[in-house]
Amino acid sequence: PFVLNFGARGEVVVNGGEHLPGGIRPTGTILFDNGDVNLLATQVRLAHDHIHFAAFDDDHPLDPLVDVRLVGPDLLVSLAGRASEWKDMLRIRRYGPAAVGT
Repeated sequence: PFVLNFGARGEVVVNGGEHLPGGIRPTGTILFDNGDVNLLATQVRLAHDHIHFAAFDDDHPLDPLVDVRLVGPDLLVSLAGRASEWKDMLRIRRYGPAAVGT
């Protein structure tokens, strides 16, 4: 299991409803100011030199555009693209002594 802990700010307006044509339609942007992810053996945190966000738009109301970069002692993890495509957009780079032989 892993634990996510993020500080966020922004504004998202939710229109529609589950029984209305088009369903629920959020629009707006959430900025992630700080946070970390605790994995089994590693902790990564939001990179300080990056603007992290999730943006909801009319064309993809329930599939936000996400841009997040996490760093750890020997790891860089980045996600940039639609949330539904996270497996395709996940980039992991190891560096430092732990990267030897990988």
